[in-house]
Amino acid sequence: MMTTQRKPKQLGQILIEQGLITEEHLQRALEEHRNTPKSLGRVLIDLGYIRERDLVRALAEQVGLEFVDLTEYRIDAASTALLPEALCRRYRALPIGESPRVELTPRTPANFSDADARSAAVVVLNDVQVTDDLADRLTAFVSSGGGLFIAAGPHATWPSRAAATVPALPGDVLDRTTTTPSRLGALEYSHPVFEVFRAPRTGDFSIARFYGYRATAQPTGPVLARFDDGTPALLEKKTGAGRVLLWTSTLDLEWNDLPVKPVFLPFLHTVTKYLAEYSEAPASLTVGQVIPAPRRGGGHGGSASRGGTVAVAPSGARVSVETEDGALELGEQGFYDVRTQGAGADTATVLASNVDLTESDLTPLDPRDLLASVAGRTDGRPAGFNDARPSDESQAQAQRLWWYLLVAGGLLLAGETLLGNRLSTNASRLS
Repeated sequence: MMTTQRKPKQLGQILIEQGLITEEHLQRALEEHRNTPKSLGRVLIDLGYIRERDLVRALAEQVGLEFVDLTEYRIDAASTALLPEALCRRYRALPIGESPRVELTPRTPANFSDADARSAAVVVLNDVQVTDDLADRLTAFVSSGGGLFIAAGPHATWPSRAAATVPALPGDVLDRTTTTPSRLGALEYSHPVFEVFRAPRTGDFSIARFYGYRATAQPTGPVLARFDDGTPALLEKKTGAGRVLLWTSTLDLEWNDLPVKPVFLPFLHTVTKYLAEYSEAPASLTVGQVIPAPRRGGGHGGSASRGGTVAVAPSGARVSVETEDGALELGEQGFYDVRTQGAGADTATVLASNVDLTESDLTPLDPRDLLASVAGRTDGRPAGFNDARPSDESQAQAQRLWWYLLVAGGLLLAGETLLGNRLSTNASRLS
């Protein structure tokens, strides 16, 4: 799928569409802009036509980004402690929330253990030379439901004997440093990774420049994104119960400038949620609802030594869910405590089940609606009855028709009897 890049609107056109300036204001600002080194936006501000805030909002729309005013954004004070101050100042980052919370545990290829695999939901390989032993460990991790993200930088490798695990093997390096930088030219916006970027002003991947990336060998998975020369940029493959995403460039500034673009962090966020199969908890659950059993905690691959999933109902009754693909029916009002036998207490999930509010609606019901819901008709008679009573003439006509049918049936029966007797007589003579 190839997409054509839309030409961005001019700043003056955007401001006119927003009703902030008129055509006359724009022409005057353009005349002064030609005679001064100031930008058009600064000229409009100096003339008093717009404010700084209006200019920033218009510029955000021009480049396809969402405008966020931090003065109107309520920041969780506790989230500011999620990153060290030195790290925040170095990367000019500000934590503004922790839902969903992502805990990062750095590991080298040599010290990545089975315990790490069991406690992780997603593993990110950032330009890693994967050995046979590590490939086997990651294959088992993905097969048991884990998510794997591979960033194929200049040093990344994957054993060919484990090629069935990944969507493709990293191939030759394609160097674009001496030519025009490549850009992302095709994204599969129907995929969950890119679906949030489908709407306007939700992120523009085409502004990122790529100076190097890897060709792919033996691709077996669908391509979710391509560079403008057709080379796959992001591929996916489902292996066992898990997923693998292969990114054919780097996650740092060595081969591209995507990490300094506003869309980079939301992109990694959606990738992580997708690979971890994270979904937002429903705002409320109602009695009678059937929901999938919550996944067992403790990462992947370590549930074999634990018991089944058990839900404790508000009444204290214990409901056993035999498999992880099973379902739990909420039959009581209150809190359900769902946990895995043998797992820690921190893996428990609490579900609140409420009575459907429609059952407490005291609005009087129209008697005709009640009759219609019970009998299928507003007059109380079963559905299918005709409204008009048949006339005497139509009844007599129907009766005459039945007489004709009865006479015809009698004649057929008599003819069959005569024919049977004649055939029987002929048979007796021949014998």
